[in-house]
Amino acid sequence: MGSSPNPGLSVVREDMTGASEFPSGIAKGEPSARTRRPWAARTLVGVLVFLMVGAGLLAVGQYRRAESLIELNGALEADLAEVRDQLGAYQGHLETVRLGVADLSADLEQLQRLVEHEPTTGEGPPKPSGLAPTAE
Repeated sequence: MGSSPNPGLSVVREDMTGASEFPSGIAKGEPSARTRRPWAARTLVGVLVFLMVGAGLLAVGQYRRAESLIELNGALEADLAEVRDQLGAYQGHLETVRLGVADLSADLEQLQRLVEHEPTTGEGPPKPSGLAPTAE
């Protein structure tokens, strides 16, 4: 077991104390890579669980908010329909008032012409329209 044909390789002898029990580069008493990293994996899993719980709570909150907004939207649509009905009623009333004002304006013009009309001789007093002649 002397020299090897390849100078970069060396042969480990069985008589070395404990050299064959541990992989190369790790001495007795040093923790291995597997024993050093469980806290990192556990921390990572804990953070991921925390983030998932947080995301779940956020999703539940957003769902509740969306439900309340849907209810509010329904109430506002009902109010809008009621206001539209009232607006239609007001517009109908306004149209009735406009027609009444137009009729009054026409009657006023007729009265104005009557006032400005000078009676000629032989004409009696004008008879009101819409009334039956009375016996005198």
